[in-house]
Parts: sequence; C-alpha cells; structure tokens
Amino acid sequence: MCPLEGIVQFNIERNLVHYNGQAEYNMLLEELQEFLYANANNDEHEMVDALCDIIVVATGGLYKLGYDPKQALLETVKEITSRRGSFNSDVGKWCKDPNQDPDTLYQANYTNAKR
Repeated sequence: MCPLEGIVQFNIERNLVHYNGQAEYNMLLEELQEFLYANANNDEHEMVDALCDIIVVATGGLYKLGYDPKQALLETVKEITSRRGSFNSDVGKWCKDPNQDPDTLYQANYTNAKR
C-alpha cells in the first residue's frame, strides 16, 4: 500500500473525514513547532518525525477537502518541475526565474485530483 493510501485509510477508519480549517491549522502549526524545536536542538529523529507528521496532516486535509492526495501531489510536481530558477544562498531558498516565459509554466489543475 502506498503511504498516502495508508494515511487516507487511517482517517477513514477513525471517521476523520470532515474538514475543519481551524483544526487543520492547529495540527499543522503544532507539527511545525515540533520541527522547529527539534531543528534548534539538532535532533534529527524528531525532525524526521515532525516532517512526516506534517505530511500525515496535509494528506488527511486533502482527503477531507475531497481530493485524492496522490493525484493532487502529482499535479503539484508537474507545476514545480516546470519552473526555472536557481538556489539563492543569500536567502537560503530556491527562487523562480522572473523572466521565464509564462507559456512554459504548468499550472496545476487540481480538478484532476477531485474524488
């Protein structure tokens, strides 16, 4: 079983199928705080745990919103891999090329991921 399918099954078995924006926000914030704390303490095990928990919460949220998480992620991957740019070490992140021809960018079509 794909991990995303396992997460969806976890939510279904526990009747966690109704979307509540505030609850999703609270869960994501809690996991992000756990990640930041673990990172500050250089605790790699807890960083991995927190990042995995963020994926679990996000996957459940997508399902609760009526989307197939795997299909939604595939749309996101198509979009982000169509972007050009480079890593900017001054800001510590990937920066999009502002001069990229918009016709070369894929726009994620999340209707393809609706259940």
